[in-house]
Amino acid sequence: MGDLDTVEVSSYGDLIGDPFLNVVRADAVVVELNAGRELVAYAPDWLVGQKDYPSTGGGEVVAGSIIRETDDAILLGREDDEAWFPKSQILVFEAIEGVDLPAPKAADEGEGAA
Repeated sequence: MGDLDTVEVSSYGDLIGDPFLNVVRADAVVVELNAGRELVAYAPDWLVGQKDYPSTGGGEVVAGSIIRETDDAILLGREDDEAWFPKSQILVFEAIEGVDLPAPKAADEGEGAA
């Protein structure tokens, strides 16, 4: 995957410290990374609103398998859904190999994860 803005995640702090993520979005990223999704990304709400694709974290976290990739976009798939996402508009999160991310914080606090 070339030309993607990527954050390497070694701890929950890497997520909560990101300016695009709040606790709900950070928790959604943790859930998707722990589920072993090939690609987990933040996408702005205006972009997600244009797609018929499942999202979490208040609608701004998308995850799935990369079906196809061009220089400018990724075709992301999950179950029976797929959508193109411009590389310039998403921020990808990758767990560093061997890192175990904790359960979502909001769930620990009784707020429930999105």
